[in-house]
Amino acid sequence: MIHDAIRDIRSSIDNKLKVLYINHPDPGVYNKVPLVGHGYLGTIANMNDCAVKIIDSNFYLSRYTNNDILNLVNSIKPHYVGITLFTHTAIYAYRLLDLLRSQYRGGVYVAGGPHATICPEEVLQYGFDIACRGEGEQVSADLIKCLRGENEIGDIDGISYKENNKIVHKSPSVFIKDLDQLPEINYDLFDPLYFSSKNLSNEFGVFTSRGCPNKCTFCNSYGVFGTRYRYRSSESILHELELLHRKYQIKRINFLDDYYTLNHKRLQEVCEGILRRNLEIHWQAYSTARPIPKELLLLMKRSGCVQVSYGVENVYPPTIKKINKKVTVKQIEQTFGNHLETGIKFKANIMSGFPWESKKSLRSNIDFILAKKANRSNVRFNFPLLNPIPSTKIYNDYVKMYPRIEEMWLKIASNGATVSNLPEVERLKYNYFELDDETIKEIRFLYFVGNVVPYYSKDALGRGSFLKRFIKVYSFPVRKLYCNYRVMKSFYVFFDFLFPKLIDKSIH
Repeated sequence: MIHDAIRDIRSSIDNKLKVLYINHPDPGVYNKVPLVGHGYLGTIANMNDCAVKIIDSNFYLSRYTNNDILNLVNSIKPHYVGITLFTHTAIYAYRLLDLLRSQYRGGVYVAGGPHATICPEEVLQYGFDIACRGEGEQVSADLIKCLRGENEIGDIDGISYKENNKIVHKSPSVFIKDLDQLPEINYDLFDPLYFSSKNLSNEFGVFTSRGCPNKCTFCNSYGVFGTRYRYRSSESILHELELLHRKYQIKRINFLDDYYTLNHKRLQEVCEGILRRNLEIHWQAYSTARPIPKELLLLMKRSGCVQVSYGVENVYPPTIKKINKKVTVKQIEQTFGNHLETGIKFKANIMSGFPWESKKSLRSNIDFILAKKANRSNVRFNFPLLNPIPSTKIYNDYVKMYPRIEEMWLKIASNGATVSNLPEVERLKYNYFELDDETIKEIRFLYFVGNVVPYYSKDALGRGSFLKRFIKVYSFPVRKLYCNYRVMKSFYVFFDFLFPKLIDKSIH
């Protein structure tokens, strides 16, 4: 019982409350930079006079196995063990939890992260003592006070737990309205290897906002952080950038927000501040496909922006409407045009595999991609395959019609991974929504066009080896001839017949 565990912890604290935050082992993950969420949680625990340890089992310079973590837990004997859960890898967290609980019962096990928010009952059924729902900073601070006897678990909002064999869901926690109230992350809590010369070429993540006003039907970001867009001030952001750059020698930044570019005024202030403070950094960000003014794009470029990644997702109007993207094809075209004129590289997601997918819907996206490649657009495409996430509208609307998607994150495939964590080529074969063979072939053609057909901007023609330059220069004048649906379909049929594995390699 949770109350017994809390009572035992209160009686066992002889000095400081010991807190351990874990990103569990995942054989398919190879992290190079710290998890920002752990930074905030660890900093708050440290500010509350706790002894804090943060472990990212998937950090490539210091990986941990489940047994490594067990040995660590038995060594430091933490009172509070927090494990971050993402839906498609939650099964690995449950395996780690089983091992820890079998040999260490001296602490409470708390599940946090997106999966704990959207599936708290499952998390508790698999053995966690507490599920933290939504933003974790205040909840973690309240749990620390609870373990010290300064409040009771029934007084804490934003958690779920078992009491008398029944699940108790406390009221949702209140979202932090002013994100400037969040503490400055204490980066010294992370493994020093993150900031070693071996790792400084990687892009360190920075969050500057929370909440997404777009309720896309395939995404549940708003379920974790809400739909109200909340953001840190430009001064707060610049202070963190300067800290990372001056103290830790970080030169590459990835703004992790779902929609970093939404507030143009704040974006302009940050860019001007980077230039004013002479911060020699390169940065990239994510955005929806609404256009950014060319003048602002040029300022972004001067301040070190090297790439913007856009969640285009689709250019087939009925699909745009069904996934609730709230953007028009005209706006998408303007976004691409502005980037072509200003020269900033950008990526664009084109998602496929929807329950209503057809050759017609895919043809719209294929023609769009070929047109961009024919016109020297400096865009690079990503092609995510729809992975239905629990609690999203698409999942809820189709789970009864297509029962194979139910709890697919818990179903183990032949290679030992969960079905939802398989490579996209394998998930395409699994065929969540029973798409017909012609539609599956057209999805494969989409990947072929996006990842196999070359495209080069004019400034790329002179780069690379002699052979690469020859191919680029030779292909450049005639690209409008071969960037054609019928021509490329002929090439695809040829390659798919003789070299099907080549097509499979393009599906990622």
